[in-house]
Amino acid sequence: MLSRGIPAILIFSAIICLRPAFADVRSFVADLNNDGKEETIRVEDRLDSQAPATITVLTEDGDCLGSFSLPGRVLRAASFSLNKDKKEQIFAWSRDGYGYLTLTIYGLRGGSLYQLFKESSACGIDTDFDAQPPVIKVCVKEDAVHGAAGEGEEFWLWDGEKFLLHE
Repeated sequence: MLSRGIPAILIFSAIICLRPAFADVRSFVADLNNDGKEETIRVEDRLDSQAPATITVLTEDGDCLGSFSLPGRVLRAASFSLNKDKKEQIFAWSRDGYGYLTLTIYGLRGGSLYQLFKESSACGIDTDFDAQPPVIKVCVKEDAVHGAAGEGEEFWLWDGEKFLLHE
């Protein structure tokens, strides 16, 4: 018994119930704003496959700069600089329970996270970030409802600040 008469087992049980159940928590560091200080990027996949995964960005001091959710499980998360200016962006590939692959890209500006790109595909996403300009190819399945059948690709080109759909 604790000094106030509450059994320790009840307190322990309450603490366990308040913690979210994550299947996998991993992290890596990157300098997202080229200030010489590394931010920690924490990737959290939930046990429940229907619950979204979360990526959280923390300062060296542990302050939260922001977070964003991803559908399903995170397959891969990484960071690198699209502009080769040492300001890295966060790239996350995830797959939801329906088999769709999603690529999400976030940057850090003015101390806040902002979304640069997010697209999903049932038939694949290819990237070539070494190309000039960097390119993302998103496989698109057409269906009879929209008047065509088969697969095609959307090409997204980096313009130095965002990805633009190339017509």
